[in-house]
Amino acid sequence: MYAVNQTRVCTLHLQDVVLLQEVWVDKDAQLLLAAGKAAGLAHGVHFRSGMFGSGLVTMARHPITQMAFWAYAASGISHAVHQGDFYAGKGQ
Repeated sequence: MYAVNQTRVCTLHLQDVVLLQEVWVDKDAQLLLAAGKAAGLAHGVHFRSGMFGSGLVTMARHPITQMAFWAYAASGISHAVHQGDFYAGKGQ
């Protein structure tokens, strides 16, 4: 995802909060946060957790005064590499 869909970015100015999931690559998260900032969502965070991150990105028009991330205690099994749940720091 190295090119952000311009149609989607243009509609970001209508939103106060945007919550994204399945954003596993830090470079993609930074690209999305920059696009959000350009659209007026000046405040954002990419929650990092586990080996691949949490996959969660939050962007907001207004300052985020408090935030927290709770990693799930049950996160898959280590030998099921094809599932990836054990290595991703999933949570909420």
